[in-house]
Amino acid sequence: MAWSPDEINSFEEIAAKLASESHIAQPGTDDGLIPIFSLVNEITWSLPQDPEIVQGVVGIQEVIQVMLDEAKLFDENSVHAMRTFARWCSDAVESLRNEATISPFSLETSTQTPVAPAAIPIDDEPEADSSESEAALENSLDESPELSEPISLPSFDDIDFSTAGPPAPKPTAPEPESISFEEPSLEVIEEPTFEAPLAENDNWPEERIDIFAKLAQQFSAELLLSSVDNDEGMLPVYSLLKDFESDFEADETVHAAVTPVLAKMDALLDNASAYDHYAIQILTDFNVWLETALSEIKSGRGPGPFSPAEEVAPAEADSSQVTTGEEEEEDGLLAEFAQYDVVMDLNMEENEELLQEFHTEAVDHLNQIETAVLELEQDVTSRNAINSMFRSFHTIKGVAGFLNLVPVNRLAHEVESLMDLVRNDKLEVFTGIIDLVLASKDTITKLIEQITEALANGTTPNEVIQVSELMARARWAMEGPDVWAKKTGEDSNTMAVAEDAPAETPANEDSTSDSQAPAANPVAQQEPDAKASAAAKRKAAENATIRVNTIKLDNLMDMVGELVIVQSQLLESSRQDSGSGSTAGDSALQRNMSQLTRITKELQHTSMALRMIPVKPTFQKIGRVVRDIGAKCGKKVRFETFGEDTELDRNVVEEIGDPLVHMVRNALDHGLEANAEERRAAGKDEVGNISLKAYHQGSNIVIELADDGRGIDPDRVLAKAIANGIVSESDQLSKEEIYKLIFAPGFSTAAQITDISGRGVGMDVVKKNIEKLRGKVEIQSELGKGSTFRILLPLTMAIVDGLVVKVGEDRFILPTTSVKVALRPDEAVLAKVQGNKEILNIRGQVIPLFRLHQHFAIPGAVSNPKDATVVVVETGGKPCGLLVDDMVSKQEVVIKSLGGMMQGIPGVSGGAILGDGTIALILDPASLIGAA
Repeated sequence: MAWSPDEINSFEEIAAKLASESHIAQPGTDDGLIPIFSLVNEITWSLPQDPEIVQGVVGIQEVIQVMLDEAKLFDENSVHAMRTFARWCSDAVESLRNEATISPFSLETSTQTPVAPAAIPIDDEPEADSSESEAALENSLDESPELSEPISLPSFDDIDFSTAGPPAPKPTAPEPESISFEEPSLEVIEEPTFEAPLAENDNWPEERIDIFAKLAQQFSAELLLSSVDNDEGMLPVYSLLKDFESDFEADETVHAAVTPVLAKMDALLDNASAYDHYAIQILTDFNVWLETALSEIKSGRGPGPFSPAEEVAPAEADSSQVTTGEEEEEDGLLAEFAQYDVVMDLNMEENEELLQEFHTEAVDHLNQIETAVLELEQDVTSRNAINSMFRSFHTIKGVAGFLNLVPVNRLAHEVESLMDLVRNDKLEVFTGIIDLVLASKDTITKLIEQITEALANGTTPNEVIQVSELMARARWAMEGPDVWAKKTGEDSNTMAVAEDAPAETPANEDSTSDSQAPAANPVAQQEPDAKASAAAKRKAAENATIRVNTIKLDNLMDMVGELVIVQSQLLESSRQDSGSGSTAGDSALQRNMSQLTRITKELQHTSMALRMIPVKPTFQKIGRVVRDIGAKCGKKVRFETFGEDTELDRNVVEEIGDPLVHMVRNALDHGLEANAEERRAAGKDEVGNISLKAYHQGSNIVIELADDGRGIDPDRVLAKAIANGIVSESDQLSKEEIYKLIFAPGFSTAAQITDISGRGVGMDVVKKNIEKLRGKVEIQSELGKGSTFRILLPLTMAIVDGLVVKVGEDRFILPTTSVKVALRPDEAVLAKVQGNKEILNIRGQVIPLFRLHQHFAIPGAVSNPKDATVVVVETGGKPCGLLVDDMVSKQEVVIKSLGGMMQGIPGVSGGAILGDGTIALILDPASLIGAA
């Protein structure tokens, strides 16, 4: 199969990336696994399907897929497999450029075949052996002219060259490209004539010199990018040094030269350090030695030894560096990381689809990080929380690195390294780590928001979001709480294990007594099994879901709504036809309509369920708010959530977030006591409790926020409301009505204004937003015991459960959540006050009477209340009686927008199409009561 030059160049780029990533892979980690997986897939997607290439890709994919399916880390065999495949890809590129046959990829062969140069032993008398080889080769050709494959040469090699060179080489056949009975055979015969210098250098045949020259050239190119206090190009340089070590392992001189250079690079990588002066010096000296050694080898002589300069010990450094103290060290670390405070280059033209996927996954991982941090605060021994944070940062780092999102990649890398120390029990969790992880999560969120804006508007980021300080703080945290406290001046107390938390088995088995070990083993075995089972279930759940654009779901819901309307119209028509006459098909039509009604309802409920999402993400955000505000107020708070899996319409979940934040701020600042002393004086635990619950109640979802604080003082609230002119002293209000005064605009009982509350804003926003969602708020409170705020919300915003009423020839729909009672009044309950204002006295409660036919100017409506029906609705704690002709039916209707021309009509929130095809307006009780 012919390859174009562009395709070969693309393959070469992929092979180079594979070589780099394969050398990052180390046993016991999964570093580089995902990039290798992506690069292998890229070979399949973007390159010609050459049979040999496909065979090689399939072979390595089997190894990678097993690791991914079983969540395995690299071991020696898999690392060797990755590096072998990377070398095979490089060889395949050379074969394509030379229009030669690509050798098959085989893991079994690659693991047994030694390095090519070491497999060609030559004794101390090359001239005699050379002549004998030529004679033997000629005899072999004369005796077997029919052979087209190099079959006899391996045994010939074993016989003639077994007396010299390295001891006991493995009897393996030379590679087909270098030994052939076609044109290459001529090169074997002519080799002594034009490569005479090589005859004096037994261990350096031409193939080996080419490998050495190629590696030396690549090393020199990569070294140009290296500089002090920078780590750019460090991994490629390290990869090339490892190639020198593995490819020339049998050569003592090369091995001795590479060893000190590799030792220095290992030290830098182990400490996650950038290049220092000695590293640049030894790399430069090694590069000069490579050029000199190559010249010596090509001249037929062996390379001379490499003598690196000794590294100056820290104690021998200039004393001025010691006297500067920790401030210069701190500034140096910040200066080192300042290079990553850059604007992200998204490369939208090439990466738009990948950025879409990364954006979605990153948001999920950031939510998981926040949840894990809050869990870790409650139980510092939670391995699940620690591992979850590590995995999330690791995934974000890997994909961000693949997309070249430098700030995200570097910050995630530092925090991942920190969490790696924690999960391996090399570092205890202290308060600084919790704060750092949350701050890093917030910073990465800001960076992800730049991607969000770019994907939405097509604009590229232009703002630098600094990550250097957080990266430096992560380094300090890695050194322990003492260094952290010294560098930052912040608290470094190690977080205590919760008293009621079960003690985990120590990692060191020697610390457990023999008598305790047998009893602990079954538990220790069951816990990983339980965790593995839970992880398997989560993985199965993830695999069973797909991501769907919300616009598609909205369109589906609209179409189902149209289907419901048509179904209602067909049902109404069938009833009319059945009433006007009887035919043989009427009963069949009714049966078919019943079946259609059932299927339509099922489809309607299924489409509604597609829009339903759990409230868990919203609850997680509230948990973060409680933590941050509690710390700012200096209050100890225990936050609990229940019913996180309760599902709500997506639009409702998005809208309920702000009201909950305001309510939580109010509970923390006003509800809970000011300090631990005040709580102890009230006979309470010094740690305050705030709980957030979600559950179903009838056709509603209830979200309940409760605290065990002071409770609401009705006398104080009423006095404040009278002083602010919200109510008058003559008003007779029940306790529930007094409680609802806190939702009045500008109302606040705070003694002083703080950055948390006290400005009289917030709770009125809660009321407006909840009423916009067709919900309502109920308050229960007991002075000294605490308060409970209960929000009742409809399941969905797309469908309303309504009461259809008739006014004249028109019909209206009232949401049943607002309807309290319906009655036909008599003279005893009717009265007028302040001129012509009508009121009703129902069970001792005076409520205003509102005539819908007057508000909407409807002719022909019943005007006498005794002949009409009064529907009492209530919203915001205020009741009102609506005068209608009659109640028609109760049914679910699909809400339709009235369009831009009819937006903002007082008393109307939308429209609906009834079964007979007529349009009915959906009334808004809140604005009607305001008008009354």
